[in-house]
Amino acid sequence: MRKGKTIQGKTYRRFEPDQTLLLPPSLEEWVPQDHLVRYLAEAVDQLDLSAIYGSYEGKGYPPYDPRLMVRVILYGYCVGVTSSRAMQRRLTDEVPFRFLAANQQPNHRTLSKFRLRHLDVLEELFTQVVHLAVKEKLVTLRHVSIDGTTVRANASRHKSTTKERAERELRKAIRKDIEQHFKECEQTDAREDELHGDRAGWELPPHLTDPKKRRESIKRALKQLQERSERKQVEGVPDDPLDEAAPLGAAPPPEEGADPAGPHPQEQYNFTDPDSRIMPLSNNRKAFEQCYNAQIAVDSDSQVIVALGVSQLPFDQHHLQPLLSRIELTLDRLPKQLAADPGYYSNDNARVCEQLGVDAVIAPHRVRNLDRLPRVRGRKPKGLSIRDRMKRKLRTAPGREIYRRRKKSVEPVFGQIKDARGIRHFRLRGLRKVRGEFALIGLTHNLLKLWRANVRARARPAMA
Repeated sequence: MRKGKTIQGKTYRRFEPDQTLLLPPSLEEWVPQDHLVRYLAEAVDQLDLSAIYGSYEGKGYPPYDPRLMVRVILYGYCVGVTSSRAMQRRLTDEVPFRFLAANQQPNHRTLSKFRLRHLDVLEELFTQVVHLAVKEKLVTLRHVSIDGTTVRANASRHKSTTKERAERELRKAIRKDIEQHFKECEQTDAREDELHGDRAGWELPPHLTDPKKRRESIKRALKQLQERSERKQVEGVPDDPLDEAAPLGAAPPPEEGADPAGPHPQEQYNFTDPDSRIMPLSNNRKAFEQCYNAQIAVDSDSQVIVALGVSQLPFDQHHLQPLLSRIELTLDRLPKQLAADPGYYSNDNARVCEQLGVDAVIAPHRVRNLDRLPRVRGRKPKGLSIRDRMKRKLRTAPGREIYRRRKKSVEPVFGQIKDARGIRHFRLRGLRKVRGEFALIGLTHNLLKLWRANVRARARPAMA
């Protein structure tokens, strides 16, 4: 290394900010051979993007190549960059992004619109990546673990309201309007006093000035209103057709004395993202935020996500069977073994797993320490209920081993997504869009697993 300047008897390294640097003439020389972007570029070339290409017509200004856009978006999610503006900055500042885009710089609007326009196709890419993992023998379905976590929505819980609070705010707004109305009336009275003097300017007509005639007119009006109401009841015409509108979201059981046809007084509605719900956070059950419930099924041999989904329900029990259906739909077979925590247990779920031939261990109760549970051996007693059979299975050596694998398979995946990649909230709003974005998160997780497996496979011959 050439020495730099000597100042006050100390020699420092060379520092010449104005020196011209010669970058490699080829983008291929900008990144190492085992870098993630190289594998990602090859993987995108293997994916079927015909649906995206077919959505563009022959007219108009030439768009960016869909391969470029898919590469940039997938790599952004792989490294935890989910903001389109952040992707735009990195397309200028960081070599891996420039390598993937061949030194082109689509702006954040182009990236955001592409993601929204082709969200359904990007969701389908998840299935293609799972099949790619099967081809690479990373997915065996010998053992699958399922779990769920709450992911924050792109909305604030402070923008939520309930029926009770909305009615209170409405009364407050009406009261404010009435006060404003009376204030305007006073101003109008002052102007008309100057114009009419002692005369009111809107005296009653002669046939209503007599008190007797005035009472008769009021009685006739009331009689007509009564006749109109009776006619509506006979003809079956509702007073207000808008009353038949369905309530927003899933409401709790109606309280005694509450109107069963209307929304529950404490039912939540968020003005920013109406599809999201207030849920307890997975890492702090006492903290509540505006969230979605993200569900995954993971192959325990490789931590590859084989099925996923997003729900508005805060509890997990109703998600086990849909996840099994998605596994069968994607891979045309079911896992041999399955493990799930107590949140998924129900007699119906246990019965369905038995009928499908899945060796499932779903804890019927909370297990603080698996090793402290009393162990059982021998034949299974006859006449046990479904719940008792599952309790006994959890205490056998094979059942312990099936359940034990859950902690080192599915739970680390959420840690890798939230902590390692920093994806703790959704960028998009609305249940349909959030489902597409979570599929994007899942497929990039699987691409990372495939890349690491590929790097390990290349390193084995060199180590040998």
